[in-house]
Amino acid sequence: MLKSRIKELWSNKERRWEITVTISFLISIVFALYNGFLGIYNHSIWNGSICVYYLLLLFIKALILIDEKKIKNKDENIKRIKRKKTFYISSILMFLINLSLFVPITLMIVNQKSIELDIIAGITIATYTTYKVVISIIQYTKNRKNENLAFRQIRTINLIDAILSILTLQNTLISINGANDNRIMFISSVISSFEGIVIIIALSVISLIRCVKENKQK
Repeated sequence: MLKSRIKELWSNKERRWEITVTISFLISIVFALYNGFLGIYNHSIWNGSICVYYLLLLFIKALILIDEKKIKNKDENIKRIKRKKTFYISSILMFLINLSLFVPITLMIVNQKSIELDIIAGITIATYTTYKVVISIIQYTKNRKNENLAFRQIRTINLIDAILSILTLQNTLISINGANDNRIMFISSVISSFEGIVIIIALSVISLIRCVKENKQK
C-alpha cells in the first residue's frame, strides 16, 4: 500500500518536482545557517554575507513554491498568468540581491585579515557543493525545454546556488591552507569571486530576457 502510494506520488511530474525542491530548500536552510555560524564564530565577512544571501534566495524560492501551491487546482490560463507575474517579481528581486554580492567581496578587499577555518568546515562545504552541482545539472537537463516558468526559475536559482557554493568552497580551502596571507592567492580569490558573481548576475538577466522575448513572440 505504502509502496504503491509512493510510486503514485513519484509518477506525478509536478508532485515529484515539489518534493525535490522542498528537500533542496531544507538542505539550503541548514547550509545558510552553517555559514552564519562560521561568519560569527570566525568573524568571516564572506560566510556571514553568504548566510544572508542564501536566506534571501530561499525567500524567493519560498515565494515560488507558495504560489505554485495556491494555483495547483486553477485553470491553465490562470496558472500561466500567475506564474508570469511571480516570475517577473522573483527575477527583479533576484537581480537586486545578486548585485548585493559585490558587498562581501569589497569588504574582503578592505578588511584583509587572516581567517583560518578547520577541515570540518571544508568537508561540510565540499559535500554541499558536490550535491548542489549534481542536482543543478540534473534539473537543468530535465527542465531545459520546460515552459513552466516556476520550473525554469527554480532551475536558475539552483545554478546560482551551485556557482556560489563553489566560490564558498574556494575561499574555505584557501583559509584552511592558510593562504590568506599569500598576496597572489588573495588576489586570485577576489578575481574569481568577482567573475563568479558576474556569471550569477548574467544568469538572472538572461533568464528574464528570454521570458520577455517569448512573450513578445506569442
